Amino acid sequence: MTIELAVGAAVEEFRSSGRIVIVGASLAGLRAAEALREEGFRGRLTIIGDEPYEPYDRPPLSKQVLHGWVPADHTTLPRMRARSFDAWRARARDSGARDEAANLLERVGLRGRENVRAKDLAYGERRALEIGLAIATSPRILFLDEPTSGLGAEGTARLLDLVQEIKRTLTLVIIEHDMRFLFRLADFINVIHWGQVIARGTPDALRDNEWVRRSALSTLAC
Repeated sequence: MTIELAVGAAVEEFRSSGRIVIVGASLAGLRAAEALREEGFRGRLTIIGDEPYEPYDRPPLSKQVLHGWVPADHTTLPRMRARSFDAWRARARDSGARDEAANLLERVGLRGRENVRAKDLAYGERRALEIGLAIATSPRILFLDEPTSGLGAEGTARLLDLVQEIKRTLTLVIIEHDMRFLFRLADFINVIHWGQVIARGTPDALRDNEWVRRSALSTLAC
């Protein structure tokens, strides 16, 4: 048998009986799984995600769906199901899931907005929805990348209240340029300059720190 034939036979065997594990229950992971099926992979597909429910048997976390670019019902898992099965309606009939969703919406300040499409929400409300969807996965750490970007004073104040509530139960990693927001949020601060910790303390203590008062940080944080 030639090398080409041997490789072809191995590939075909893997297509029919192999197993592929996709780490990350995201829209990208879903599309990868769909592509594998479309290209003829007939083996076992496993999507791994640290989530309490099967990925996409609930509202997905993708920005594409949040912004209305991809319909939510286009994010079902690439597996064989009875044609009459509708995962979204099945979840909608689950009273426990409805109560959980209602509590989460109230927690992020979106109570009464349940029937508004994500793309029709105000900008600040969409930010709150993104955070709510992240919280729904019961994460141990929540990453926020410039959460105040594009928000006005009122939206930033509402976001601050939300994040203050979240930080009681979650570890937060925040990338942010709004120093006033961070100073109001933090309990203890380390100021790092060129890899060295040059000041540390509570926000009030740092405002009185000589180095901080002489730097631009003082004007940004006060």
